[in-house]
Amino acid sequence: MHMVLSFLVFYITQTIAKAVPSNLAAFLNKIKADGACNDPFPGSFYDKEGGSKSFRYCKGDGYIYLKGPSDKLANMDIDCDGAKNPLCPVRAGSDTQLWTSFRDSVRSYGISDLDASIHNYVVLGNADDDHTPGYTTFRPQDYGVQPLSLMAVVCNSQLFYGIWGDENGSDGPPLVGEASISLARLCFGDSMTNDNGHGPADVLYIAFTGQNAVPGGDGAAWKAKSSKEFQNHEAFNDLGDSLVKQIHV
Repeated sequence: MHMVLSFLVFYITQTIAKAVPSNLAAFLNKIKADGACNDPFPGSFYDKEGGSKSFRYCKGDGYIYLKGPSDKLANMDIDCDGAKNPLCPVRAGSDTQLWTSFRDSVRSYGISDLDASIHNYVVLGNADDDHTPGYTTFRPQDYGVQPLSLMAVVCNSQLFYGIWGDENGSDGPPLVGEASISLARLCFGDSMTNDNGHGPADVLYIAFTGQNAVPGGDGAAWKAKSSKEFQNHEAFNDLGDSLVKQIHV
């Protein structure tokens, strides 16, 4: 029994990260070599406050991805919005919100909201609800990306699947490159906190267009108790694998 349990723990640990398939690796190398996306959507964005406004949303064949200048991709800031959890203490002066953009939709899956310590989600889109002067907006829905759809993230030379779970608000400069603390820890380990993200712009985010990219109620472990359980859901991975196969150079 002890040997069986040890094997199961080893197996679960080893299956969290996925190797980057050859077609995705070729795509990644090409867009880094190109220096900039060849078909950018309107608007430019920051990957950090005080940085350069030179990051773009880029058009692919059935997907959208983030790209910076030269060989840069995007960084990974930490998002702690959504349900309260021990990894994301709410502090005075913090911009952490007690909800995510699509909480009304995710309730149909039997949970009150996404939990940043469990649900591996990406922050995508720049919503200027207050019409802030000089703020650049981008609505992924306008280009076919559906809320709560599956996203592919290449970080630390590994492939993970997440969902589009939140948007950037207009309480600061229009930023890109942000993910839930659960996804950040899968990528870069427990040093990731709500005060400490991953600074280098070497993370690839890909959002897929169309309704077929939405896992739905049975296609993801919405009621998971850990990020590993959410990440290892079989149907979720099957969908991710099928979408990633469509990416080509």
